[in-house]
Amino acid sequence: MLHWTTLSSPIGDLMLIKSGKGIVRVAFECEDFATVRRNVAHSLNDEMVEDSKELFEAIDQIEEYFAGQRKTFDLALDWSLISGFYARATQQLTMVPFGTTLPYSGLALLAGNKKAHRAAASACSHNPLPILAPCHRITRKDGSYGDYAGGREAKEYLLTFEKEIDAKTYVPQPVLRPRYVGIPAPASD
Repeated sequence: MLHWTTLSSPIGDLMLIKSGKGIVRVAFECEDFATVRRNVAHSLNDEMVEDSKELFEAIDQIEEYFAGQRKTFDLALDWSLISGFYARATQQLTMVPFGTTLPYSGLALLAGNKKAHRAAASACSHNPLPILAPCHRITRKDGSYGDYAGGREAKEYLLTFEKEIDAKTYVPQPVLRPRYVGIPAPASD
């Protein structure tokens, strides 16, 4: 049985679908939720039922993310909708740290084929788990955003949001000066 629900976010409504293995699909409202549900049910040959209770943990973690209280997700993810290089590349997205970006060529290298930057870009565009497998953190080599299933504005929002959260939570560490034991410390200028 597949369970689905929607939730509001700063980038528009999101739809979550969970299989028996974990979250299998996150969709943006611009993707037409009814079509996404039909396609997932067909691909996984399973019935779909609306049930937010089954998705409570995922909803909670995504809301924490958008509140700036969570940088990583601790959810079971179901990669059944993709395979091959796309699956390897998409799974590597979870390794890209919050607030950072990586070029498509870097993702291709992580996925095991440094020459497959176009395939890595295509894997991002077919990512069934955006936000949870953060393809918004992947950019072109020149740093420009590239396309995003949720729209360019959503990608820009997510990248800016993460950088702002990192800037607010970054606590500079004091510069540690070496201790000089038994010898005079150098004169300061």
